[in-house]
Order: sequence, then structure tokens, then C-alpha cells
Amino acid sequence: MAVCAAPLAVHAGDPEPLNSQPFVVRTDEWPDAVARPTAAGGVVDLMPSVQTLPDLRSIKIGLWQPTAPAVDQFEGEWTLSGGFVRIDLTFDGWLNPPGPVNFESAGPPEPMLYGPNPVLGFLELDVDNNFDTGGELDAPQFRYLGAVGRFGARISSPEVYGQRMATSGNDFDTNFETPPYYEQSGEEFHLALFGEELAEPIIVRSGNDDLFFERGETWELRGYFLHRAHGFEDCTFGGGEQGIGVYEPLVALLFQHLTTNDTTVVSLVYQLDNPAAARVNGVIIVQPLNFNALDQSSVLEALTELYIAVEFALMNSTECLALPSYDLLQGWGEPTQPADYLDPRLWRTNALFGTILSAAPASAGGLVWTDVRPNAVPGDFDGDGHHDEVDAAQLMSWIQDHDGVGGDDDGTDDGAVTLPNFPANFNMLDTNYDGLVQTSDFWPPKLADGDGDFDVDLDDWSILASCITGPAPNVVIAAVPCETFDFTHDQDVDLKDAAVFQRVFPPDSGG
Repeated sequence: MAVCAAPLAVHAGDPEPLNSQPFVVRTDEWPDAVARPTAAGGVVDLMPSVQTLPDLRSIKIGLWQPTAPAVDQFEGEWTLSGGFVRIDLTFDGWLNPPGPVNFESAGPPEPMLYGPNPVLGFLELDVDNNFDTGGELDAPQFRYLGAVGRFGARISSPEVYGQRMATSGNDFDTNFETPPYYEQSGEEFHLALFGEELAEPIIVRSGNDDLFFERGETWELRGYFLHRAHGFEDCTFGGGEQGIGVYEPLVALLFQHLTTNDTTVVSLVYQLDNPAAARVNGVIIVQPLNFNALDQSSVLEALTELYIAVEFALMNSTECLALPSYDLLQGWGEPTQPADYLDPRLWRTNALFGTILSAAPASAGGLVWTDVRPNAVPGDFDGDGHHDEVDAAQLMSWIQDHDGVGGDDDGTDDGAVTLPNFPANFNMLDTNYDGLVQTSDFWPPKLADGDGDFDVDLDDWSILASCITGPAPNVVIAAVPCETFDFTHDQDVDLKDAAVFQRVFPPDSGG
């Protein structure tokens, strides 16, 4: 019986094709936020019931020109002649800037300093669309490729990401030379939403001055929120007061809650070249590129240093050539021209955002990821863009190999693998993120449970059986569209779909 199956939405790799608009808008499915704690002890039931999970709606990125850059970078227009990049991150609901988390410093953790719903995380920017240039070496487990597996699927587009992403906590071997290469994300820059990056007093543009971010308020935050990829640092030589090779300019972020549609928008404006930087500083003289992020800084200056670092390493046979940093850097040598990569509409973006547990903020155990972009098809374990019997077979084979043996924390052959040290040790196959890998993980909540009663049992099997005998497309049995049971995505419901159902949920098992 032919049916018209509705495929799950999946993002293709950025960037989108250009048009006459000076910006592109990259949407994300919503509402799709889920709590994904990252370390042992950071369990979901510590989440306060009233705390909002950050849920990304869209990323708007393009060419921007402030009307008076030295006065206000956020007042201006999107224009193809703009000398600045602007990024607007739109989140669902009311969120607030994060206070300092201080995972790595001695300072007190105050993540809820500015309100009860902090949003934190990373937006990664691949300016040259080269997956092999750029990345993170120090803490890649807290970045997109290290965390996306917590959301229960393998990335299918771009394919290289499906091969590089960490699929379990066991992948984090701290060895750059061994696969999967989750350290090699391709990013040249990232926006880091963490309170400890704040460097100056907050400017309250609208609202009261109690420094509690309320609905309808707009704040300007100035700090070191924009970083050049840290994976380059062992081979670069410029930077600022943060250290040699560390390119982290002082930038402004705008945090605003819009009551008209109940969204929170986080905006960044930053200069693309040094003439734009001079206008921000209110001066006529344009400073030559000196690779110092603390004076006239720009995207072009940061990229030009990468080009020079490659040429210097090759000409002088420096020790950089033997370091992982050079593997991330070498694509920026000849014939690359940094000035060719100043159109933000062509930059590829990866997003990873979340919040912090108010009950356990003192360590990384309080970090909870809630949304990623690009997403993947839930339960797609082989990265082909579909959730089908091949994925079911992969899940069941893994369970058979690990149930009751090494890696099963309960040591019992009971049809489920208990992940030790969960959730620090996650597994992509654990789609509902409960610390157990079992056959029910094959089904995202919206599949298999045809009658919508929150279980998969003989009632669902009965509907499936009726759908197999139905002669026409778009048949509805017991108010359930038969296309619900097209598990093999071949536009019909037949014995192959029944076989998938029986292998994963035997009808005599009670569901």
C-alpha cells in the first residue's frame, strides 16, 4: 500500500545559496529543547521545573553597517556594502545572560547572577567552509562535535561530521591522532556565551538598574565573547593580554527580550577589516595589521595571522610543523587569500547551547546542553538521514554484544546496557538519555506509538497489521494515518515494516 510519508526535517550543511539579501536566516526546529546533562551527578531531575531550557529558533548572519560605529554598533542597516558582520541568535522564551560559571578558575560560580534562565554555549563559525581547518584541542568534549551525540543520532549532513562526531564518552581519548576526529570542527572563530567573559559593567539600555534581566529589557554586555579558534594557538604569535596566540577582541553583545513574540535575541556586531575598526574607535588613521586583538582588531587581521603563521612555519621549519595545531592551520597557507572570506553569508555555523543546573553549579556537572544545530534524525545511527531497520539492527547488535559484559554497569544479561558513570559517559544509542541502551531507544517518541497512548504494544501492532492489508494510499485506521508505520521510508507500509516492528517490539512482549 503506497503512502505519502512525511520525512523528519534535517538541516543540510551551511552555507545556504546567496541571493540579493545582505543576510541569511538559518532556522532551527522548535520547540525541540531537551535536557542533556554532561557529567556524573548532573541528572535531569535536578532541573527546577520552572527553569527555561534554551531553545534556538534561528541564526541570522550577514553584512551590517552601523550608522555611527563609534557611538552604537547595533543601530544601522543590513547592507551588501557593510563593513561589519552581524549575528542575531533568536531563542524561544525569556532567557537571561549567564553569570560566571568559573569551571576552571577559583572564582565563585554565580550562573544565576542575572536571572533564573541563563543561556550559555557556543556558536562556531567556519569562515572558509573547509572542514579541515580549525578546531578545539583543549576541551572539545564541550563543543558541537563532542556533544551532538548526546541528542541520539549521527549527523548525516555534512557527512564528514557524522564520521568525526563523538558517539560516546569513550571516544574522548585526548589523542588528536586517533579517530574520531571530534577536535577538527573546521571553525575559525566561536562566540562563547559565558559570564566570565564579561569585562566591563553592564549597560542597561531599557529596563531598571537592578541587574536582574527582566522581560522586555535590553542590555549591552562588553567582554571577550568572540574567540579565534583555540586550536591554532600553539602555532600563532599575536594576541593580547590573554596570552601569545590568543586572539580574543573586546566586543559588545546585545541581549534583548521581545515581549511581542516572547523571544530572546542575542546579537553580535564585529568589524570585518581594520578600516571598520578605525570607525569603531572614532579615528581616521587605520592601523596596519599587527595581530594584536586589543587595539584595532578585525576578522581580516585574525585570518591574515593564520596565513603568515603557515608561511613562517614552512620557511623556518619550526616545531609547529609537528603539532596538532599545524594540522588545523595548514589549510590557511598558499594559495589561500584571507580577504576572500569576509562575506558572513558564506560562513558555516554550528550551534550548541544550554543552561546550568541551579542545584549543582559549582562544576561542569551542572552544565546541561539543550539544543544543537544542525540537528539530525532521532534514531539515525548510521548517518544516512533515515530512521529505519538498518538503525534498529545496529542498536540490537550493540546491545547483544554489550549486555551483561564489560561496559554494562549492572553486569546482568537483561536486554539493557547500563552505562557506567552516566551522563559523563553518554552513548548516541541512548536516544531518551536515561543511561540505559535498550530496544526502546530505537523509537523516537513520535514513532511506533501509533495510537498515541505513550507505549508501543499490541494495540499499535493491530493498527499496523490493518495498514498492511489496506489497498489505498493515505489510509487512516482507528484515527491513525498508516504512514506512521512506514519505518523503512519507502512510501508504503508492508511486511518489511512489520518485520522492523516485530524485531524491536515483539507483539507478545506487552510493548
